[in-house]
Amino acid sequence: MKKIIILFSAVFIVLTSCEIDNYEEPNAEIHGYFYDAKDGKTLIGTDIVDGNSIRVYEQGFPSEAVQTWAIDNTGEYTNKRVFAAIYRVEFLNTNFYPYEGEKMWTVNR
Repeated sequence: MKKIIILFSAVFIVLTSCEIDNYEEPNAEIHGYFYDAKDGKTLIGTDIVDGNSIRVYEQGFPSEAVQTWAIDNTGEYTNKRVFAAIYRVEFLNTNFYPYEGEKMWTVNR
């Protein structure tokens, strides 16, 4: 009898403690390449462990949540689950000199 009450209580707590969140799902995606500035071709592959990566910060909030996006060793990047927003970009572990342009990217739907 005691086990049944404990089991019933646990099931009741799990079912009543769950609620549907009110956050929207990501509504955009980003895809592109980093090219060599001299010859306009994609980057030459490298043996960097875990590939290249960039860190992005979504703008417009009091505290910026950081995301790390992976870049293939050839310079291609894809992220299919991002929010349409403006992101500040920081280059981390790359096999190329950092992009020397605007450090803000706009991702549209």
